[in-house]
Amino acid sequence: MQATVKIYKPFLHLFRKLIFPPSRKSLRFFLSFNQILFKFLFDLIRDPEKTFWMMMEQVAEFIEFIEKPGDEIDQVSQDFRTFFQEMQPVLENQLIPNFFISETEKWIGATLEKGSALVYTKINKRIQRVLEGRNKPLFAPIIVTQPRTELIEYLKSGDAANAIECIESTPSQHISFQHVSDLISEGSALVYLLATDDGTFGIVTQKDVPPEIVLCKSFTRQKVKNLLGGWIWLYYWHREMVYARAIERSIHRRKRSQEEIEGLREAYQRIPYELLFHNQALFDHLQPTEIPANNGIPAIPFPSWLLIEAILRELGKGDLASNEGLWQRLDEKLYPRGVKRIILCPDKAFALFPHHGAILNIDRDGQKEYLLDRYEITYLPQGTLAKVKPFKPQPPHLLAFGTEGEEFLSVGLANLHALAPDCVSEWHASEKLDRAENNKRFKAKASEANALIFLGHGSHDWKDSSRSFLGLRMDRSGKGFNRWVTLKNFVKLIPPHINLVTLAGCGTGLPPITSLSDYKGFAEELLLRCGVSAVISTFWPIPRTPTVLLIHQFHKYWLLGNGETGSTKLLAPTTALRRAQLWLRALTREQAIAELETLASVQSSLEFAEEIQALQASSVEYPYAHPYFWSAFYMTGDI
Repeated sequence: MQATVKIYKPFLHLFRKLIFPPSRKSLRFFLSFNQILFKFLFDLIRDPEKTFWMMMEQVAEFIEFIEKPGDEIDQVSQDFRTFFQEMQPVLENQLIPNFFISETEKWIGATLEKGSALVYTKINKRIQRVLEGRNKPLFAPIIVTQPRTELIEYLKSGDAANAIECIESTPSQHISFQHVSDLISEGSALVYLLATDDGTFGIVTQKDVPPEIVLCKSFTRQKVKNLLGGWIWLYYWHREMVYARAIERSIHRRKRSQEEIEGLREAYQRIPYELLFHNQALFDHLQPTEIPANNGIPAIPFPSWLLIEAILRELGKGDLASNEGLWQRLDEKLYPRGVKRIILCPDKAFALFPHHGAILNIDRDGQKEYLLDRYEITYLPQGTLAKVKPFKPQPPHLLAFGTEGEEFLSVGLANLHALAPDCVSEWHASEKLDRAENNKRFKAKASEANALIFLGHGSHDWKDSSRSFLGLRMDRSGKGFNRWVTLKNFVKLIPPHINLVTLAGCGTGLPPITSLSDYKGFAEELLLRCGVSAVISTFWPIPRTPTVLLIHQFHKYWLLGNGETGSTKLLAPTTALRRAQLWLRALTREQAIAELETLASVQSSLEFAEEIQALQASSVEYPYAHPYFWSAFYMTGDI
């Protein structure tokens, strides 16, 4: 009852201020409001969770754009904003997950009991709503700002040199275009991306070549914002394991035998694709391949899989209507010039996209060509090119640490030691030592290394990135941590001579696109505040088994040169990461089983055993070919 009063009291107070004193305008407002109110009540009866979620979003927008002046109205509006901020934990922890699960459960129920045509229609409708910006993730409002007027004028006039200087220069430091050009090596291209209301401008610069501006008109700032909204829906689906929870709720809604449950899981996994994709245009557009499963549950939620494909296709080739993709336009300039390496400087609007996973082409057999197939790609925050230290080729000495009590860490450490015992050391967070002593011992260990790798759980704070953290030790429940380090404190522990930091944890590479904090993401802070030359991090929650395979292969290339014992040729981290991603993508089912058995022979793993069993029962020829498995990892720095 108190919660109800708390919700409606400020709302009624605001309503009274808007309709009194009476006037013709107030009367029109009152009648319109009543019409909306009754519609809301009917919708609330039919679908309470969905209606309440949409109502909260609309009211928030309504308050944001109140135009009626007056101190009292401003104060009530501020009270309302405060109220919504207080309600945010409820939205995040209760309302949104229930809404996701109930919607997903409907799709699953339709698939199991009513056939695939209905579930296809529902999923496709939802994807279109997300990509058009009509379904917005309320829990993470996205900031996509328009570039400042001066910069837009340079872009529209084709003045690329001044545009680059405008981006790179700061109030305390003026950077000339020549200085920027000198930092680019032969065979490389620097690509800036800026989203505007007129489309996306790409500034392409090569060494000793005048910069050129490329405009992709179909990629407006609003379209980028819509795609980001879709991306965050995907992120939440994976982070909260919504799909798996919805499957279990759907299967167990009625009493079923174990045999029936297993049959339903298998039925859902093996939906006939020719029925599901009865829309031939979409089939040709996405060219689906079968999704690997574990215990009958697909490794990638089917709606998420479709949406990932759609976003990467938009980035690469463009939609069916416009047939103009962002990277299609840029590739037309870069590929004929023999560019092999791209230093990508995206503005905040593009900071969440795995551009290296952009789909450039799909042949008649359904084989996809990604941007990664043509180029090495390293990312760099705009305005930091002259501030990032160049990578120093030197014999690596790697310090490995992670989340104690997590199998991911023990398996990863054992195999790194087996791979290169002379250049790998360890640090373990102790439960018996306080935070200060743990930090002291970490700094002492890190002072002897020139590269760090974290294996374990990471968490991104959407509101304040400085509170994002790395979990260092699981608690006794196995669900939380009794030792962790926040981004704010982690950067204080990094010695200035560290060259490379690899953060193999969920969401460690997410930038602060929703935060007004002075802190940036892990990669930006490590590059700019700690003097690190290169950072490998992740865009989204990562599956552990293919991650171990990818990380192990990356270090095989980086620590051993060409991946062979005794090799003396050191590879750049970006080169090693790209090769590892291409390797994982091309791994066949038999090869994956053999690799996991080899890793398990060094350190036994229950997860590996389950994955091997799932692979043996699967008919998927390339189990980790989907970008979900490999494009989450990306390189920042390494110039």
